[in-house]
Amino acid sequence: MAKSHTASRTNTASKGKYARPNGRELLLNIMIDQLNDIGEADVRLETILERAQISPSSLYHHFGNLRGLIEEAHVERFVREIYGRLDDLKIQLEDMETRQDFIDIVDGALDIFFADDRKMARFRRLNALGSSYGRPEFAKRLAEVERDSNKRTAEVLKVAQYRGFIDKSVDLEVFAAWFNGCLIGGTAIDLMDDEQFRKKWTEMVRATTKHVLGLDTK
Repeated sequence: MAKSHTASRTNTASKGKYARPNGRELLLNIMIDQLNDIGEADVRLETILERAQISPSSLYHHFGNLRGLIEEAHVERFVREIYGRLDDLKIQLEDMETRQDFIDIVDGALDIFFADDRKMARFRRLNALGSSYGRPEFAKRLAEVERDSNKRTAEVLKVAQYRGFIDKSVDLEVFAAWFNGCLIGGTAIDLMDDEQFRKKWTEMVRATTKHVLGLDTK
């Protein structure tokens, strides 16, 4: 069975910035590049092994088979996207001093989440969810990541709620799940390729986010 995404992140961090990836990490990184560049349908085992300079037995040892590697790469890509954003948000919230600081942080985060250059990141997340259709174990893994993401987001936002910048009645974990749903749904808006409609939709999400958090009142 493949190792969990948490273990993967911990092992990578413990080796230092310039450590050479081990076989598992190398295969994951190459597969993520392949998913990003050509998509799951065109992935070829021979290409992966040739780029990694690793024997088939190593792949089977870490992931069971090519499908196991693909699924784990989807999960890892999912994790990197989510937790990278949370790390940045946590740093910003630790430095805030006023309610206006928090409002500015929320505005900045919303600008990033729905920026044009984030379209592919949004699509990749939806791609992972779509790839789990008909694969219950894979879907379960992604659901675990989503639940963990919601809990971690809630923990990061608690500092703002504790200081009175977020309404005390807001369930932060539910809010995180709702907002993640908006991000995923935004992919459908991107596909419409209608800039004016997209702008109106984004402004509605922005206004609703501030309302739910209690930031549209004095």
